[in-house]
Amino acid sequence: WNIALAFTPIDLEQIPRFIAPVIGISLLISLFTELLLVGTFSRLLEGQPLDWRQISGSAAKRFPSYIALVIIWTLVIIFGTILAIVPAIIFGTWFMFMTPAFLIENQGILATFKRSKALVSGYFFPLLLRAGGTILIVFFITSAASQGLFAILKSTVPEASLGYATTVSNLFGYILSALSLPIISGTLVTLYYEMRKIKTT
Repeated sequence: WNIALAFTPIDLEQIPRFIAPVIGISLLISLFTELLLVGTFSRLLEGQPLDWRQISGSAAKRFPSYIALVIIWTLVIIFGTILAIVPAIIFGTWFMFMTPAFLIENQGILATFKRSKALVSGYFFPLLLRAGGTILIVFFITSAASQGLFAILKSTVPEASLGYATTVSNLFGYILSALSLPIISGTLVTLYYEMRKIKTT
């Protein structure tokens, strides 16, 4: 989707008309992809065969409720950010297992938040460091690689081709982001299973 957007010619005057649809479609694709990744990693960690029909079917079945869950989560994070950055970090860490608890355990919306907070309880800072560290490292690598490629292209191509350099570097960044998403999702699902095992022993 992002690659298609990078190569789609859009008149600057028409950008305001496309912003809302593009953002909406991008969010829907991103959320559904997250459910697919969590379902995939769950089966891998449980030693189950990768039945793509069952994975996608389970994701599709829970998708409408997942949208509502993410909306509530977003409002909570925004509220925490308005208060100060620290509450936002706290809420983000408490609810880091929101998607695994929702999809794997088939929890309801409010029960998902309670379950995630219960799994994090007693291990807040270790989980914050492991999950936050992974996200920051992935973000730094993808950003540095994309910006580095742009700097190389900018110094080697003619000034008239800077638009081409920007498109190529953005495309490269989109590809890296797509490749890095499973790393983040896999890390969270792995931590989820670790905490679930700890809490049940």
